Amino acid sequence: MNMKHRSSNRIWTFFCLFVLCAAPGWGATLIKTAEWPFPAPALYLESGVNAVTGGGTLLVWAVGDTVAVIGKGGFTPLSTFRVTTSTVIQDILYDSTTSTLYIAAGYDSKASGGGLQIFSLADPSNPVMISALYKSTKFPGSPAATTPVADIDARGLGLYNTTLFLADNNYGLRVIDVTDTGNPSEIPLTNPGAEFQTGYAQPNINGEYTVTGGYVGISVYPSNEKVYAFVRDYYHGVSVFDVTNPGIIDEPVVKNTLSAFLFGSLSLLSDIFVTETNGRLTAYVDGGNTDGTEFILSRLDVSFEGDLPIANYGYCVLPGSAKGIHVTGSYAFVADGDKGLQIVDIAAVPSSSTEVLTYPIIGSYTTQAGFSYSVFLDGSALYLASGETGLNKLDVSDVTSPAFVARLESPLSADDISISGDYTYMLDRKKGLRIFDTTLPGYPALRGFLPHPGPATDLCVSGNYAFISNSTGSINIVDISDPDAPFFTGSSVSSPSPKAMSISGNYLYIADSLSGMRTVNITDPLNPVDLGSAATKGTACSVVVDSDRAYVSEGASGLEIFDVSSPEAPVSLISVELSDARAAAICRTENSIYALVANGTSGLVIQDVTDLTTPLPEPVFFNQMDNTTTPSPFVAVSVAVLGSIAFVSMGSDGLLALDITTPSNPSIISHCLSSSTSSDITAKSVYDSTSDDYTTYVTVADGFTGFKILTVNNTESIDTTPLVPDLNSGCFIETSCDERKEEWLTVIVSFINHMFRRNPLGMASTGEKR
Repeated sequence: MNMKHRSSNRIWTFFCLFVLCAAPGWGATLIKTAEWPFPAPALYLESGVNAVTGGGTLLVWAVGDTVAVIGKGGFTPLSTFRVTTSTVIQDILYDSTTSTLYIAAGYDSKASGGGLQIFSLADPSNPVMISALYKSTKFPGSPAATTPVADIDARGLGLYNTTLFLADNNYGLRVIDVTDTGNPSEIPLTNPGAEFQTGYAQPNINGEYTVTGGYVGISVYPSNEKVYAFVRDYYHGVSVFDVTNPGIIDEPVVKNTLSAFLFGSLSLLSDIFVTETNGRLTAYVDGGNTDGTEFILSRLDVSFEGDLPIANYGYCVLPGSAKGIHVTGSYAFVADGDKGLQIVDIAAVPSSSTEVLTYPIIGSYTTQAGFSYSVFLDGSALYLASGETGLNKLDVSDVTSPAFVARLESPLSADDISISGDYTYMLDRKKGLRIFDTTLPGYPALRGFLPHPGPATDLCVSGNYAFISNSTGSINIVDISDPDAPFFTGSSVSSPSPKAMSISGNYLYIADSLSGMRTVNITDPLNPVDLGSAATKGTACSVVVDSDRAYVSEGASGLEIFDVSSPEAPVSLISVELSDARAAAICRTENSIYALVANGTSGLVIQDVTDLTTPLPEPVFFNQMDNTTTPSPFVAVSVAVLGSIAFVSMGSDGLLALDITTPSNPSIISHCLSSSTSSDITAKSVYDSTSDDYTTYVTVADGFTGFKILTVNNTESIDTTPLVPDLNSGCFIETSCDERKEEWLTVIVSFINHMFRRNPLGMASTGEKR
């Protein structure tokens, strides 16, 4: 391998990232910073695939940290269980012959989870964990056995007979004997190197065999009495190993698929599927063009003949952002992101070795299939995993017109979001509470999970405690002082029908449906004191407290404002007549106070509530859009305010950012589409000492797609025109990397290392990960 080329590529990547981050502003827009549990932004491509696969009578579906086992016959869930990981499940592989499920669960910084996990599905209704490999070990058989190996960062899985091939992003290609699934062991090499004794270890950019990076997916296929492992290599593209003898693994054959994106630094591969076509080994890959704005499906012929063993047969430009592939016969089925399912006719074969074909799309399925990320074919039944609706079962006996058969809801849902300090708390109202470390907003790390019996209705966090309201008539109090191990304190608050909560100082305010607004003293959260309730004119569905006022949204009864200067005796001050008040937020200017109300189909209402002793001014209704990308009128579900920006959740229509510098005359900053249903939102500013400025982040609970963090970027104009891929765009057809950059890139090495104080990509030389 050309280590100089790899090192320079990584350095150049982060130099570009630094330039992008430090560039002067050009205008205002919302830019996606991170998502969980689905793929992160294009600049960070080492994200989980989330997956659906199957065998025998079972389907297995992984979303985030949760696995659902499904019976094919009735298409019904048989069980769900959670896997310990600090990221997400990266890949799953089900061996129906042994009823064994292999899970690549990424990496866990506390070495108490992640890695490779093996489960028995002999009883599908009761999955049992058999064994796991995740801790750091020594290189087997090394002379002094002192060189540490980083914890296993399990990304991709391939199985042949009783040999498991693991793409480990901290090591390289691991080869594991799973004859005894309860005691998996790495297979020693008969031709070991000085630094590694099993599998194939990739050195890092410093030539050290500690943390490597790059191996993020794998597909294993036998052909012509050989067995090949096709690895998705983040820094080169397709790396092919001959693994016929697991004890002898040599340097891979590499198909360079570097994109021109960031000057040839990265390979934007999303998935790989290997099969045999007309007696020839064929790999199908998809990935991004020069800047990740368009995606391509490419067919690679692997003949292992001549000097170019991996040749391009053809490609298809896809309308979405391809995430997953399944190929059979003459057709490729692609889970195409926000464009649903695409079916590509790949039957044609080039007439010469230099011809590159263009394959046509002949069928598609887009109805409620946005954010499609995985696809699995079982005869004429196709299973399409979608963030918008869950798992869709389709009949593709007619490939030109896929037909809907059935649908299962996702086993994971983001319903409420709360932020406190460096942590983001996400409530799945049916499953429980997840805690994320968002110290680095672009790299959320899953820290803790607390199952909650539910059904829950809202989440509120203050200090070391989280309050979770239940529709069953109580509010449970959770100790979150240790984000890795939250637990129920045993304390609770009785509340007949709590809908939403707000904390101000030492008091918890509860919108308690027909019982009005309830007030609780939480000075001692372990011994909350119920102060009683205040009657409301309508059904209390949401509450927000600002200074000595509580603003209660009451649906068709409008917005009611209470004086809570004496929390034990709230006094109703005034009601604002509205048609569908769902939630409110408060905006303060130098001399005025405004209540911003999410008023359902009437959009956003802005009401001046500065002086409640005189008749209120006429409210401002904002629901008509002057562009074609946002519904007009729109449905306002919830609202959050930060400084002079209001963020409005519009359900399935996404998120709207408004400039409310002049609250009586708001203007649109940006509109961000939702892949599912945006519900709860919250925003905060983070001070950046490097730029001596604040960055605004807004976090959205987005239904089946988990949560997303967006940045308000002050830019005047952003060119959103897609770059149409051509034969020189790095989309697996031709690739290029300007070698002249190599001559001067080393000048910035010390600067970059100083900036990040660790190896590029945030990987420490001791095996520490982000």
